[in-house]
Amino acid sequence: MYNDLADAFRNEDVTLHSFATYQQIASIEGSTLRAPEGQMDDRADAFALANVGRATAKSRVNRTARSRQG
Repeated sequence: MYNDLADAFRNEDVTLHSFATYQQIASIEGSTLRAPEGQMDDRADAFALANVGRATAKSRVNRTARSRQG
């Protein structure tokens, strides 16, 4: 999920408007995919899950459009 979020940022598919969310995403430890002990990661998790939903919806729209063309 966080790898997909990193790809979305690299591809400029998402825009982040919250500095607090940015801080949480930046603090996620790669080895555990969690915030450091004592820190929150709820905003980071919510944004990553929203990205999964965005990507899934985009994929379904593209499949529907292709099936209507053929």
